[in-house]
Amino acid sequence: MIINNISLFRRLITRIIVVIILFDLCWRGYSYILPNQLQAPVIHNYSYDPLYWMFQYFDINEILISSYWGANILTILLFITALIVFAKPDKTLYKVLFTLVLISYTVLLNINISHSVHVFSGIILITFALWPSTNENFKITWEFLRYYICWLYFSAFLWKIIHLGFFQAEYGYEAFTDNLSWYIYQNPEDLLTKLYLYLVKHKLILNIGAKVIILLEGAFIIGFFTKKMDHYLVLSLLIIHISTFIFVDVMFFELFILVIPFITLNTWAKIDKLKDAIFYSFKKSKSIKI
Repeated sequence: MIINNISLFRRLITRIIVVIILFDLCWRGYSYILPNQLQAPVIHNYSYDPLYWMFQYFDINEILISSYWGANILTILLFITALIVFAKPDKTLYKVLFTLVLISYTVLLNINISHSVHVFSGIILITFALWPSTNENFKITWEFLRYYICWLYFSAFLWKIIHLGFFQAEYGYEAFTDNLSWYIYQNPEDLLTKLYLYLVKHKLILNIGAKVIILLEGAFIIGFFTKKMDHYLVLSLLIIHISTFIFVDVMFFELFILVIPFITLNTWAKIDKLKDAIFYSFKKSKSIKI
């Protein structure tokens, strides 16, 4: 059977995305960076972002972070809205509220850690694609999201070309030493340090590796012309972020969620069948009387 409509798996996609986000929120709780764990910091950085200044103007930071009750309510809302969307994946209002809560948390976190981090951007971006109330609009939005992700990575490639980063002979070596010298210094006997020292001595590997990563970003232009290579784009995305973590100490693992729009329809069909089989087995086992 040929499947050509992603909206058939709309509820499944929504629930999988929510589960991933819930796991990420749990990890953030373990890392002690949920709203109620920030301990009402007094140093803030609003930078030049109009959205951040809007939060300041309306005292949202004071209400939801500096306040004990506000911080706890925002933390609870993060989980409650996620669970509601999981239970009611067809309700647009709940999905909109969930996205707004995630945006509020991200903005407030950046304000209070005095540094604008973007690791949560992929999660927020993908929740927008869940908003449409009709299957046809969902299909269009999901397609747009895929093309937008292709543009994000291809534009990263263009940025490095336009600003000549790709043409710097020791781009990989400079990025590596600038970001990982601290690790080598603090962990002299570590096995990873031995690998790093080997790479320092053979910096050609680092420089070639950096060029390969940039070219993998550029490969996303293929996604504008065909979907037959999407499984390779998924692999490229994983390689890009795993490599930047190991060799540049920059971990954007939350951006892995952006591989979801590249999952093929046939794969979604298999996941859906697996889900049905699991639930059927569970119900069957529950119906057996001992």
